Amino acid sequence: MHIYLCDRDDVKNSDQAIFRFCMEYADDLGMDAITGEAILLAKIIRTPRGKPFLQGIPCIHFSVSHSKTIWGCAIDSHPIGFDIEDFPRFNRNGDTDAENKKDGKWIKLSGRFFTEAEQDYVLSGGERAFLKLWVKKEAYLKYKGSGLSDGLAGVELIKDGQPVCQLPDGWVDEIKIDNKLVAAYSGEHKRQTKKIFDYRQAKVGFK
Repeated sequence: MHIYLCDRDDVKNSDQAIFRFCMEYADDLGMDAITGEAILLAKIIRTPRGKPFLQGIPCIHFSVSHSKTIWGCAIDSHPIGFDIEDFPRFNRNGDTDAENKKDGKWIKLSGRFFTEAEQDYVLSGGERAFLKLWVKKEAYLKYKGSGLSDGLAGVELIKDGQPVCQLPDGWVDEIKIDNKLVAAYSGEHKRQTKKIFDYRQAKVGFK
C-alpha cells in the first residue's frame, strides 16, 4: 500500500491527482502491463453506494480522503479504505482541556456515532483518541463501500477498553504519518504501508 499526500489547496481536481498517483504506483511496482495511457483512458466510476474505482484496471484500488489542510490517497493491489484528519480538528484556541471536554464537538459526535465502550475510551483519551477511532470507522466504511448511511455506531472498535484491529469481516489499523495528522486504512486483511509520498512541500497542483 502506498500513501500520497498533498496540501488540500493544491488539489482542485481530485480525479487528476488520482490518475497521476495511480500511474506512479504502477510504475513503482513495475506493472508492465499497466501503462500510463491505459490509466488515463480508464474512467473513475462508482458503485451504487458511491465507492469509486478505475474501470477496467482490477489490479489497482484507491481510496481518497481530505480534511482541513490535507488531501490524501491510498493505493493498493487489493480493495482499500482510507481516511485522514488534521489534529487537532475541533479544539478552539485558548480553551482548557476541561472546556474542550465539556463543549468540544468531538464529544457530541462520539455520543451520536460511537458505542458506549468507545465513548468511554475517547472521554479518557481526549480528541486524539476520538479522531483515531473516527478515521478507522471511516476507513472501514469506505473499504466496505457502504458509506456513513450504514452507521458508524455499527462498527465496534473497542474491546475490553482497548482498540482492536481485527473485525469479523475485515482489518482496520492506524497509519502513522506525523503528530499533526491522524490516519487509518481498512482492508480484508492486514496491509503494509510500504511508502508514503509527501508532496505538501512540493506544491504539486492539480487543476
